[in-house]
Amino acid sequence: MTYLTGSKTPQAIKAMTLVGQHHQEIEYIRKDRNLTPEGKTKRIAATYLRYKRQVTKLEAEDKATRANQADSLRRALFGLYGNSDPNALISYRDAQDRVAAISSEEQALELLDRADLSNDEILAKAIVGKAAEAHWHNVVSTYTATHPYFGEKLQELAELNNADSSIEAVMNHAMSYTLSAPSEVAHYSEGMLENLSNQA
Repeated sequence: MTYLTGSKTPQAIKAMTLVGQHHQEIEYIRKDRNLTPEGKTKRIAATYLRYKRQVTKLEAEDKATRANQADSLRRALFGLYGNSDPNALISYRDAQDRVAAISSEEQALELLDRADLSNDEILAKAIVGKAAEAHWHNVVSTYTATHPYFGEKLQELAELNNADSSIEAVMNHAMSYTLSAPSEVAHYSEGMLENLSNQA
């Protein structure tokens, strides 16, 4: 059985804290005897919108951060990260052309073996890159067996890519960033909430 705990990114953790604070603040307003029912509704609307904006901003930051991390990892794993050697660039382009012609896992394994024998890391990484996209697990496991650090980073990239697709990740994400509107204002539109908030 899978237990949902919410996402573990800094933004998600902060968002879950804000969701808790929002609930506490709403309860405090509900119990405030100095406010009229109308005054409570206006204060609740203002509080809800304030927290909603903060949570929405954190969610956008989280998504952008994960996208940047995935892009950096992809470049480091399969690109010419930090390598400005013209010969390396030529080799990289040649490797991409050779890998583009691969149509099966068997062909990929055969070419990976040749790349290993000739110590051609640029070609090997290009092959593994295509294998990862094609879900050719034998190719990936063959390479990562002798390159454990690469395997760790590849797993990290897979987790980042799955953050928007796996059921568990999606549910954890929703758990972190779902801020339910209080019942007093749940039936109001965004515009009506803004009007109430401005009167608080």
